[in-house]
Amino acid sequence: MLQPIRYFSTFLFLCWPFWQVFAQTLPPLQPEQDCINAIPVCQNVYVQTNSYTGEGNDPNEIGDDSCLGTEENNDVWYIFTVQVSGNLCFTITPNDPLDDYDWAVYNLTTANCNDIRNTPSLEVSCNFAPNVGCNGLTGPNNDTMGSCARQNEPCVPVLAGQTYAVNVSNYSETNFGYTLDFSASSAVIFDNIPPELVAANSSCADVSVVFSENVLCSSVEPTDFTISGPDSVLHSVSAVMSENCAGGGNFDNLFALTISPPILVPGLYTIDLSGEVEDNCGNIGTEGSAIIDIQVNTVNVTANPDTICEGSTTRLTTDVDPASAVAYLWMPGGMTQPDPQVSPDTTTTYFVGVTDTAGCLFSGSVTVAVEPLPDATFGVSDSIVCPEESVLLTYQGDAGPDAVFAWNFGDAVVMSGADAGPYELRWASPGTKTISLKVKERGCTSLEYQQQVEVIPPPTAEFSLPAGVCNFSQAQIQYTGNASPTATFDWDFDGGVVTNGTGDGPGPHAVEWNAPGPREVSLIVTDNGCVSEVGLQRLQVFNLPQASIAPVEGQCLPGNQFRFYYDGGSNVLTYQWDFGDSTANDLSHPLHTYRSAGTKTVQLTVTDANQCQNTASTTVEVFAPPSADFTLANACQQDSLQITNLSTGPGGQPLAAFRWEFGDGGSTTAAAPVHQYTQPGSYQVILIAESSQGCKDTTRQMLTVYPRPAVRFTSQDVCEGLPAAFTNTSTIRSDIASDVIQE
Repeated sequence: MLQPIRYFSTFLFLCWPFWQVFAQTLPPLQPEQDCINAIPVCQNVYVQTNSYTGEGNDPNEIGDDSCLGTEENNDVWYIFTVQVSGNLCFTITPNDPLDDYDWAVYNLTTANCNDIRNTPSLEVSCNFAPNVGCNGLTGPNNDTMGSCARQNEPCVPVLAGQTYAVNVSNYSETNFGYTLDFSASSAVIFDNIPPELVAANSSCADVSVVFSENVLCSSVEPTDFTISGPDSVLHSVSAVMSENCAGGGNFDNLFALTISPPILVPGLYTIDLSGEVEDNCGNIGTEGSAIIDIQVNTVNVTANPDTICEGSTTRLTTDVDPASAVAYLWMPGGMTQPDPQVSPDTTTTYFVGVTDTAGCLFSGSVTVAVEPLPDATFGVSDSIVCPEESVLLTYQGDAGPDAVFAWNFGDAVVMSGADAGPYELRWASPGTKTISLKVKERGCTSLEYQQQVEVIPPPTAEFSLPAGVCNFSQAQIQYTGNASPTATFDWDFDGGVVTNGTGDGPGPHAVEWNAPGPREVSLIVTDNGCVSEVGLQRLQVFNLPQASIAPVEGQCLPGNQFRFYYDGGSNVLTYQWDFGDSTANDLSHPLHTYRSAGTKTVQLTVTDANQCQNTASTTVEVFAPPSADFTLANACQQDSLQITNLSTGPGGQPLAAFRWEFGDGGSTTAAAPVHQYTQPGSYQVILIAESSQGCKDTTRQMLTVYPRPAVRFTSQDVCEGLPAAFTNTSTIRSDIASDVIQE
């Protein structure tokens, strides 16, 4: 390795190449100017057009012991992991042959970027020589002979799995970049091999994993790892941390894991890579596992008391000096107090992990024995009983003969039984009766166990019904006692027929009898095994009043007047007539006139003194009248009268008879009469049409009969060829126009 000695020469050029005039440096503080964000080497050649500026965010990464005399100077970092052993060779060719680029190679296989400054041995090759007359070429390329030998170094032997960082520094401080070429290397330094988890370490409470190469910080997640070991606890990784990643870097191969819950049992644990991680060249790793030997310091743990009854509590403590303890974790339960109070249901072993101020973990355990509470369970033969009915109590627990039984029977009468029982109990009064028991055994008292017995009052057989009911009418009978909905009802309706069901249940029941007379209705109720006394009530069944309407003949419309007669017995109190035309009457023999024709249904409802009703009905005919109508024309004396009969019968029926009155004393019953008037004048013609039911209709019309004119004239004899004179002497009524007919 050349010593950090710099030789300078000055050359004056009159003309600069055109491309140099426009070259610019990169903006300062590029991420790759710090080792923790070095560019991963994933190809042979890297072309950098412009020079970097400054030293990045961390200006002190290279120490004074490096051969780079000015340490970092407009520099950039590269990093790679060797895939196949061989020689590392590369050449840096400046874009401007006069530029002076320097470089150094660091072995970071077991170190990280922060170690470079204070660990000179990490620098395995370096060159800080000027490039006068050598076109700026430099690198570990074995070109160590000739006039340019001092700016080159031998190739570096490297082994598979080793990680190296390369620093390239622009001492010239120009704007121009370079080409970095690894093609001459016999070692394979850019990888296409996925990263693997290869090792794990533990120190006190810290657990870390090592990958076969640097992996991207962004690709490592807590869920990428699974942990298994001898404690049979499901551990998980709650956090992942890397020194490089925490410092702002993009990659690292060493990551610290935070395990939750902490491992309290020493032994060999396996950490598996179960997710995906990505290396600097985009390769995805999904494999690898490592075994760690967790060593945990022991601590004394006590429980006071260490034996408790089920449901009681005890306090857990350790002999750790509270001043040196940072955190506690008790399992099961996850308690974090130094002395938690616990109440396990069964005998339980508690483990504690204590972290001290140095980050080391101490663990211990204690077993708390739990004595089960005695079982105070008992059963009752019936939960619902009648007064003075026996109930049998039977203890169903597992307490031994030395147990103490504390029974509370309330106001029950103990017929027999002692200690664990069985007991026979009875109650004289109804109500909800509570029986309780506590059992004490081995110093532990059970929880109080209770059972309730419902002593129900005997059911009553009360029901409601009317004092009387009409024959063939329904009496509503309803239970009104205290029985529950599940009770059974035994009814006797004394020959009555239930019309709204089967007659079971509390009702209401609609019951009717088809014969008059006194009746007895009885009921027996059974409720939860308790039977009532017989309930008995009487009612009278009344006969219905007689309802009858005397026959009525049909009448014609209009002019009808019907007389209706009640044709029944004398015990009727009220009458209600319905004439079938939306009219009514409450007389016994009403008169009624109909305003329309047709068949009318007449209904009579009679009510007697017992409010029993009966109904009769009949029909009456109201006949529609015929329609009398005719046409005629005025006539002359002695002419036959022209009459057209237009009369019609009801519903198109033929008419039975006609009567014509001509006003001159003449009449006829012909349907189509012929009549002559002998005298002139005005006459009233009357037509009476009669239907087959005897209904008549009359119509009238006036007729004028004109006298016949008397035709006469006079004349004188005249000579042939002379005009003759005629004189009209005819007579005619002055109010009638006439025509003179000449011949």
